[in-house]
Amino acid sequence: MAYIPNNNGDEENKDKSVYKQLFNASTVGMALVSGMLVGGAIGYFLDKWLGTSPWLLFIFLIIYLTRMNVLPVCMYVYHIHA
Repeated sequence: MAYIPNNNGDEENKDKSVYKQLFNASTVGMALVSGMLVGGAIGYFLDKWLGTSPWLLFIFLIIYLTRMNVLPVCMYVYHIHA
């Protein structure tokens, strides 16, 4: 079914909604990538400093991927579909 706008600004609201959804989707992607980078960097430098290679790298990657990224992404997706 085709979208037929009426002249009361409905088309403008639809455009804003699309842009808002695109912005939110890109935010989710950036959160996942930044969490991997931050967790990996912290783990790498702590491993280098303490000589415990590669254990802290794995631990901080897991912490940042689960706590800092996956949970907020799941909450975001739930909020969209709720």
